[in-house]
Amino acid sequence: MNYNAIVLAGGMGTRLRPITDHLPKPLAPVVGQSAYMHILDLLAEHRVIDAAVAVAYKAEMITCLKHDKIMLHYYTENSPLGTAGCVKNAEPALYNTFIVISGDAICDFDLSAAVKYHLEKGAEATILLAKSTIPLEYGGVLSRNGFVDRFIEKPAWRQAITDTVSSGIYILNKTILSKIPIGEPYDFAKDLFSKMLSDGERIAAYECDGYWCDIGDLDAYYRCNFDAAEGKVKLKGKKSTVADDFIYGNSIVEKCIIHERVTVGDNCIIKNSIICEGVKIGSGCVINEGCVVGAYSIIRDNVNLTAGSVIGINKIVKAGNDMFYNGDSRKICEGQLCGSRKVFDCGFCVRLGAAFARAVNGTFGVMCDNNPDSRLLKNSVLNGICENGSGCIDCGNGSYAMSAFAVSELGLDGMIFISSDNDNACVSILDKHALPPSRVLERKITSEFIENKPISDKEIGVVSITDISERYRKQLYKLGGDLSNFKINVNTSSPDFLIQALQECSAVTKLSESDGLKVGSDGTTLEFSDVDYWHIAAVVITDELTNGREKKFALPFVCPRGVVEYISSLGGMVAGYAISPVDNDDREGRQLAGKQLWLRDGSILAMKLCSLVNRSGKQITELVEELPPFFTVESGFEHKPENIAGTMRTLCHETAHPDKEGVRIDFEAGSVLVIPNPTGFRLFAEALNAETASEICAAATEKIKCCNTNLS
Repeated sequence: MNYNAIVLAGGMGTRLRPITDHLPKPLAPVVGQSAYMHILDLLAEHRVIDAAVAVAYKAEMITCLKHDKIMLHYYTENSPLGTAGCVKNAEPALYNTFIVISGDAICDFDLSAAVKYHLEKGAEATILLAKSTIPLEYGGVLSRNGFVDRFIEKPAWRQAITDTVSSGIYILNKTILSKIPIGEPYDFAKDLFSKMLSDGERIAAYECDGYWCDIGDLDAYYRCNFDAAEGKVKLKGKKSTVADDFIYGNSIVEKCIIHERVTVGDNCIIKNSIICEGVKIGSGCVINEGCVVGAYSIIRDNVNLTAGSVIGINKIVKAGNDMFYNGDSRKICEGQLCGSRKVFDCGFCVRLGAAFARAVNGTFGVMCDNNPDSRLLKNSVLNGICENGSGCIDCGNGSYAMSAFAVSELGLDGMIFISSDNDNACVSILDKHALPPSRVLERKITSEFIENKPISDKEIGVVSITDISERYRKQLYKLGGDLSNFKINVNTSSPDFLIQALQECSAVTKLSESDGLKVGSDGTTLEFSDVDYWHIAAVVITDELTNGREKKFALPFVCPRGVVEYISSLGGMVAGYAISPVDNDDREGRQLAGKQLWLRDGSILAMKLCSLVNRSGKQITELVEELPPFFTVESGFEHKPENIAGTMRTLCHETAHPDKEGVRIDFEAGSVLVIPNPTGFRLFAEALNAETASEICAAATEKIKCCNTNLS
């Protein structure tokens, strides 16, 4: 069977900067040879003698290259065509069966076996699957019986239900090109394959043995080089991460990637870092772990680079000017970016504010807790937003829930809330619906942060100051109404402004350390003695429905089924939403959530509850007893990070089924929703009584641990 290939080599590699500031991503060297040439060697090994190559960014650096065993035909994209569009552009060069392969990944898959599998399955397309312990940057693929069952494109952790991901290598029949429009941006994963699956067409899935690494960011690039040097991947040529012409005198160089034409003076210490082409390092320098020095930069004598520093190309660094952005702390997870105060300095926050403004556009708010360090970081974020020319509002101090209120109250396009203690800081990002941003927006903010564009010539934005706390207090007072002679216990951990609002409404409050109204630490949840948040929410929703104020309610996908079914029984509806969505399927729920803050704000919910109890003349427990029975138990445990996604896949194949977020395990007496996170799992069990909910939660925990044992 004759087949040829097309190599996709047009990537810019934004997340691989500064390496890709002077090179297209496929030419990034891996143990002395470009990733592109390694891929051509792999194709030649599997009898490919003819290949098309799609190029775009710095195309002239690739089109001048040849291979001694493969005839290459270059096709340049004048405008972005997407992964499928650029293949369509090269249609004249492709055989009836051909391989699509990325030119900026490293692998040693048996491509001949994959082609044979493709022909045996009789499918129009076969996706080669690789394993990834952290699948967030890839297209996840769940397969059954050798065919694709479900795609999960670049998921948040909450949707990471498999460790099998698309390697970006496909075996295709040429007939599939008729499904791709001419001259338009079109992707395989997002457009073509998704449409084929929704139309009921079968796509084969081939799980590959062997090594695969998409060198998509600096961490992956570093790891891939040392994997290759240690023989974990079968590559031709030398197995060294250090260029042959490297000069370093009597200096100590440990576990580094050194590109060509690098010189190092005497008495230096360089550890676990990437030094790009043409860099000159003076004498007496210390380059600490995790640094990246861009091509042709000059490091003067006696410079001490902080661990994780990332320096662009053609920079000059002098002693005393050696604090740079730490490249390991830019991962946003479910709208939050947390880390050490050593990383979250003022420069970091200026850069974050500018990236946020470029990614979102509009008018933004910034708020912080009462820690003095938080106020300092808040001012830095405000400066970054303003330097980008965007308008911003200093919303003062408060809680996370109050920052969400500010987004709704002021009609903002986004919000940054900062909290900190003596050692750590956390930045929370909210979108225009006062919810954590989508994965697409998270990635866009991250990309803008890495790119770090120079400050534009735009007019500097203006900071205005709004006392949101006073507006918040008035809103609480308005919702409470006249609470004369109303008595309520309030937990001492609840915020002072809730107690003040109740007293302003003439309620008689009694502080208690053990029971009473208890607002969560971030201000978003509410409990009352033994009554949990979901029962309180259901009580207030009942009042909203029966009095005709609301008919549809925005609730997160982790909402208990009992609540959803109860709302439906009353003639109401639920619009669900994800905490960190990967697409727009929950658009209605997110839009509605921005208008129903009382479902995500413990203090606002408390005032609505007190007003209801006062009007009804019933106790809170009496109102709860009128609800149909449902009980929830929430628990969680840590897990080996490298096995989390694999455990989720095993659960899907054995006992669970994918839900909107995570997977659900059904039992005769209830169900358990399993949500993965970076360190383990959260479990949400639901049954008709508390004892059963606890039992099935424990049973689900054992199932998960059993899956992990099978993976180990």
